[in-house]
Amino acid sequence: MSDQHKEWEDDGRTVADMSGLDRPPLFGHKEGTSRKKQQEPSDGDYVPPLSRGDRWAFLLGTMKASLLIALAFLGGLGLCIWLLTLLLH
Repeated sequence: MSDQHKEWEDDGRTVADMSGLDRPPLFGHKEGTSRKKQQEPSDGDYVPPLSRGDRWAFLLGTMKASLLIALAFLGGLGLCIWLLTLLLH
């Protein structure tokens, strides 16, 4: 048998321990668990929560970006329709 077609054998190594993770519920939340996730302390830097003004700036920035993308698609669609009317007329 060639090396590529050898039978797969488990060597017992653990790549990532997934035993501590819970599956999120599909409908609602499970009884006996809190809705808020418990945050474990991380080794990273502390990130303070966003202020009200920062949240609004973030929201408006994402709205502007999505509207710009929508306008680009609509402009491209309009250009295609205009070219088709020129070719078929």
